[in-house]
Amino acid sequence: VAEEDKEIYDIQLINSLLQLENKEKVMEIITKLNPGRNKYVKDEVMNRLKKYRLTKETLEAFKNSLSSFVGSKNFHNYTIRLEPNDPSARRYIKSFVCGDPFLSENGLEFIKLTISGQSFMLHQIRKMVAMSIDLVRLQASHQVLIR
Repeated sequence: VAEEDKEIYDIQLINSLLQLENKEKVMEIITKLNPGRNKYVKDEVMNRLKKYRLTKETLEAFKNSLSSFVGSKNFHNYTIRLEPNDPSARRYIKSFVCGDPFLSENGLEFIKLTISGQSFMLHQIRKMVAMSIDLVRLQASHQVLIR
């Protein structure tokens, strides 16, 4: 096989690995690759994954967006079939804390989120976290949450 063909294969392998949703599966595949020529593939995948790690600025913006949820607010947007004027949509969040990022043993980055509040369901919390991520990714104003 020509050297050029090997490089095309390497690039295709790298791109296909990075498109996998499950990054733990990526790590599993990488560890099974043969040493030698595939060391380039391993190193390149790891370097590209490192590009997706949180910066300090992004983490601070994320923490700020989570703090927008703290207090007594109307959470009708995070609850199914509740109108904005329904008093049962009112909830209270005491704290929404974002821990520092840490790496798992296979190189994936995680953040621990801790929420303390009144009667929230898991899907509501997921929606709030997703909203915070969207605000940070789109660099939107936190005024969006207040409205």
